[in-house]
This record gives sequence, C-alpha cells and structure tokens, in this order.
Amino acid sequence: MTITLVIAEKKEAAKSIAQALSPQFTEKEGYIQGSNNLIFTWASGHLVEIKSPEEMKKEWGEWAWDTLPMIPENIQLKAKPKVKKQLDIIQKLEEQASVIVNAADSGTEGEVIFNFIAIYLRFNKPIYRLWTSSLQPGAIQKAYKELKPASAYNALKQAGFSRAISDWIIGLNATRALTLAAGGKIIHAGRVQTPVLALVYDRHKERSLFKKMKFYPLLATFSQGAEKYQGYFAGDRIIDQDEARSINEQIKAKQGTITGIKEEQKKTPPPLLMDLTDLSRIANQKYSYTAIKTLEIVQSLYLKKYVTYPRTGSRYTTTDEIPLMHNSFDVLKSQFPKLATNGDKSLVNETNTRIVNPKKVVDHHALLPEPVVATDLSKEEENIYMIIVERFFTQFQKPFEFMQTNIKTEVQGYYFESTYKQPLSLGWTAIFNSEEDDIVECNDFTGIPKLFEGGVSCDDVEIEEKETSAPAAFTDGSLIQMMSNISNKISDPILKAKLKDCGIGTSATRATIIKKLIDTEYLAYENKSITITKKGINVIEILRSTNISLLTSPELTAEWEKELEQVRNGKSSKPFMEGIKKLANLIVDEAKKLNLESNDFIQSYGKCPKCGKNIVLNKKSYYCSGYNDGCKFFIWSTQYHKSITPKMIEQLLLKGKTNLLSFSSKNGPKSSFKAKLILPENLDGGRLELEFEAKK
Repeated sequence: MTITLVIAEKKEAAKSIAQALSPQFTEKEGYIQGSNNLIFTWASGHLVEIKSPEEMKKEWGEWAWDTLPMIPENIQLKAKPKVKKQLDIIQKLEEQASVIVNAADSGTEGEVIFNFIAIYLRFNKPIYRLWTSSLQPGAIQKAYKELKPASAYNALKQAGFSRAISDWIIGLNATRALTLAAGGKIIHAGRVQTPVLALVYDRHKERSLFKKMKFYPLLATFSQGAEKYQGYFAGDRIIDQDEARSINEQIKAKQGTITGIKEEQKKTPPPLLMDLTDLSRIANQKYSYTAIKTLEIVQSLYLKKYVTYPRTGSRYTTTDEIPLMHNSFDVLKSQFPKLATNGDKSLVNETNTRIVNPKKVVDHHALLPEPVVATDLSKEEENIYMIIVERFFTQFQKPFEFMQTNIKTEVQGYYFESTYKQPLSLGWTAIFNSEEDDIVECNDFTGIPKLFEGGVSCDDVEIEEKETSAPAAFTDGSLIQMMSNISNKISDPILKAKLKDCGIGTSATRATIIKKLIDTEYLAYENKSITITKKGINVIEILRSTNISLLTSPELTAEWEKELEQVRNGKSSKPFMEGIKKLANLIVDEAKKLNLESNDFIQSYGKCPKCGKNIVLNKKSYYCSGYNDGCKFFIWSTQYHKSITPKMIEQLLLKGKTNLLSFSSKNGPKSSFKAKLILPENLDGGRLELEFEAKK
C-alpha cells in the first residue's frame, strides 16, 4: 500500500489541500488523516534553522577576534525548540509514508522551509512538488495531477540555500566584528538590512541639507477673440521676485502670438495588476498600515481562499490565469455592481500584454481575487481586499481616453506653454478614481479652447509664489517600493540597465527587513514616516569611513539579488558564495582597524531631568541609563491607550508637555478626546498626566 504524506507550510493550507484531495478526512493532533492513503501535515513556518555559531564549533561561542571570520564548511541545522513537537510528528509520519509531497508555499522561502526539514530528518523517500498560487479546490486538484519530481526545483532550492547561508555568514561576522570594535556594544549589520538602512540614511541627509528656495511661476491669461486660455511661463525657473515683476510689466496688456498648436488623442490604460509591493504601498498610503501588517492581513485573506498567493513580486499573469480572471469577474460582479459596470471580459485576453507577460512571472502571477464571495471580513481585511478587487476590476475596462492640446504662446520675446485635456471616454476611471495613478498633471487645464495660430492679447499675469520641497521622508510603502526596484536610484546607465526590475530582498522578506531595523532601534516611526536614529546614523557613517563601505551599497546588494536570480535559473551558486566569503574576510580585517566608542551605539531619547544621563528605551518604558547608579526616572511607553513616540518624549523632556494629541478609549470613537501629555514635577510610577483641550 502506497501512503503519500503531503507537507504544507501552515495548518490552514494543509486543511485546504485535504479538503480538495480527500473525500473524507479526520483531524488529529499535528496532522490530518485523509482517505485514498493520503496524510496531510504542516510545518508551522520554520521548524528547522541554521545552527548558531557555538553549536557548530565550540570555540565560536566566544566573541573574540581570533574566532573570526566564521565560515562553516557545511550547512548545519537544528530543530527550533518551541516547535519540536510538530517536527517529531512529521518524522513519525514520514517513516510510515512511501512518497512525500512538498506542498509548502510555492516560492523560494517554501523550498527552504521544506528542504531544511527534509535534510534534518533525512528523508529517503521519493519527493514530489505541489506548486499552486491558489488554495481553491480546483487549483489544488490541478496542481496535484501535475506533480513534478522535487529535482525539477533544485535550482530554486539552491538559490534559497545560498540566500540563507550568505545572510548567516555576513550577518553574524559583521555583527560580531563591529561589536568587538565597539567594545562589546552590540552593532547589528547584515547583507540586506544594512543597505536598506543606508537608503534611509541617504534620504535623511538629503532632507537635513535641503534648503528651501522660493520661486515665482508666472500664470498668464490670454484672449483670442471671445476665447480665453491660460499658460505658464516656459523659461528657466524664476527665483528673483523682481525679475518676475519685470516680466509682468513687459507683457501685461501686450499683444502676442500663438506660435504652435498640437492636438493629440491619447489613452491611459488601467494600472497594472497588483503585487505585494504595490499593495503595501497603497495600504500604507490609504490606511497607514505598516508593510508587516499588510502582509499579515493579505496572508489571512489567502488562507481564507479569498485571494491568490500574496507574496508575489509579479504584476502580470500567464495565459493560464485568464479563465480564473473571467471566473472571478462573473462571481464577483453581483457583489460589486459599480465596479463591474460596463466591464468587458473580452479585454482580458491572451494578447493583452499589460496583463499576460510570462517572462515577468517568476514564482507566482499577480495578486488576484478568487472566484468566491468573501464574507465575515474584519475591517482591516475588507480594506486590503477592496484594494485588490478594485485593481482587478479595472482590467475589464477600456482605457481612459482624452484629447490633449498643447499651445505655445510668445509675448515680447517670452514664451508660455499651455496643456489642456478634455475627457472623451472615462473608461476605467469611471469606476475607480485611482489615488496612486495621476491622470491630470498639476499644470494641466481642463476643457479645450477653440484657437488658431495667430495674434492674442495678454490680458493678465499672476505671479505665484511657491517653495521647493525637500525629498519626502520614507514611509513603509515608499521604502518597500524603493527596495523593490533599486535601479530607480542608480545614475550609471550601464548599471541601471543591468539592474532594471531588480530589488533588495524579495517580496516575501522586505516587510520583515524593515521591522528588524525598527526592532534594533536603527529606524523609528514618526507618525507615518520612517526616520533613522542616532544609532543608525553612526553605523552607516562608520561603515562608510572604511573599505567595507560596500556593505552599505544598495547597488551591490541588488547585484547579489541578480546573481541569486541566475542561481534560480540554473547557474552554479559557487561564484556567489565565494564572493560572500571574501566579503566576510574583508569585513573582519577592516573592523579590526576601527576604534569605536560604545556610547555611539546607544539610542538616546534625551537627557534625564533628574541626573542628566541618557534616556533609553526597553520594551515597556523610557528610562534613565543611570538606573543602576540609583536614578529611578522612567516613563511607561504606553499610556492612556496610546504609544508614546520618541517625538513625544523629546517634547516632554524639553518643554514638559506634548503638543495637542488625539486619544481614544476602550469605549470606542464616541469616547475619543484631545489633550496634552504633561510631565509632572513628581513623576509617580512612570505615569504622565493629561491637560485637556480647553472648551470653546
């Protein structure tokens, strides 16, 4: 009797697969007993991980220069203690089985999770791969019929192993070397997290060095017979108000000439389908969700079978997904009649290259709604689901069509340009005014005047006053977008072309990278923005003063990702790993030359009002670093159902109170109120006081 053991990544996925493949099944502790000689179990994420240094070699347990660099000859694995019970269940089931099916999530991370288990438990049975982007029964049944030998995915496995091992080598060696150089104060560094930190550092420097500059756009109003139109000055930006006034005096009430009129009928197609990066960006923009929160919500929707696999980096599909999209349209149109208005399924076809592009589908196609009506959604799930659904329905709509007229006007030797747009067919914009895809530029005018080349009168000139803006601080959404396509930051045209569509990290790991940098106090949230801390600044500046500044290079990290992509496509991983080992040696050699102050790597939030020492943060409170010397000053980091931010602490320590804040209570929105937090003279038990907003 052939017993087949199917191993999924999570319990919910295992249950969905059992429901699709087994007419009857019984849930038991740690597994599901199915019919047809099928058994289903799950990994609960990572059950097995790479050993810590001291577990590989006893001498690596000591943080000392002579133990570095730590480069293991072979990968060594261990069971994660808290999930050992589930691993034991898998081992017993594997002993009973004749065939193993890897049904972990279909991607690089899923390959690593399953194969770490297979190596650790020494599987010796035939292994097959179930690959699906959907947990719908039909998709699972189709994937099961098309099982391939695990060897067909060896390149993907090697890419996953190379990523995990390189992160171990660079992360642990860099962290230990820099920590030793700083006299024992732990400094975290890594192959991916440090370049991401450098991106935020560079944006911080741009913003801090930025100086606002006023400029004066000229907006002229012209007339030609009964027709009036407007145009902006087309010369160099005017930064001298007197110059703007002088031009005004020269052209106002003077005659001019329309020197050119160009009319074009244009189309704006619907935005591309959704990937995880795009979803994270929009969710952050609309709802202020962090990237990790968005990932958790959309993963929940996937396990409920309402959307396809979410950890995708593709915004396209293959031809295989066209029937799925048509089916989802038919099922969902009654639930979303406004979105389905004038929807045309024939527009979603194999020749539509904005939808179908197999070359840009790596592990998974774009994120799509499943052909089922979603029910019992939380508010957060509904928000994320609607972003996906709205984008999906735009694909069944025609382009937005408009007439664009460009007018060039000359008055007294000065030139003005006008751009007018007149909608002809609203297309997809009729159902969905996309917040993330601008249709009309800020200097565009609506409606098209009836003009001809020839004389005009300059009736009026308005001198506008504007200021240049500093580059925007990163948010979760914009940082993930930058990570996903680092070529946008690169000026070298050759390197830019080489790294086109290449990113730092993967769609599955970027949210976790940002969270890790927040947890290690290198980055911090300031309202919706991500800021870099003093500790983070010091790490980047120190690394950039050495010959290992390339560790902060987003371009290098993107090149590594490109190499890992080549490993996925069958190239040997040896050259990549050799480069990683050389870098580990260089990091250690350079760190030995450093002489760092450990205080540079303590994130301070101000000075203690009692003793003057630094205020630092732990999981529950801001407290005085002189605690062991007897100073007991501290402030709880959550009060009145509100997280106390570093900015609030700064205001409390400098001014004794915060700005006016909004608070909510357990009783809901009706009980919300506004008040300032007050630092009392005699702070009792870390508790702040409230100063309520004065009634008008």
